[in-house]
Amino acid sequence: MIVGLAETLRQQGYLVRAGQLFGAAARFGHPLTGLVVETLATMKAAHSHRDHPDFDAAWVEGATMPLAEIMALALESVHLIPLV
Repeated sequence: MIVGLAETLRQQGYLVRAGQLFGAAARFGHPLTGLVVETLATMKAAHSHRDHPDFDAAWVEGATMPLAEIMALALESVHLIPLV
């Protein structure tokens, strides 16, 4: 779920917030669901953006955030995505 949200934010241009959520997802690993292959592919693609300094710094920050902060960030981020 966090990976999907992070990817949507990345596609919308919210690189820092996406980087934080990708970093958090990398820290906690992938979900044990039927979406494992898709999640791993998305994480691999996201990892290629780590050459962007802001994205990389946000990834590192997200990887060290407490779980409560990650969840708050994810909930706040949902409001950035336009509903179609």
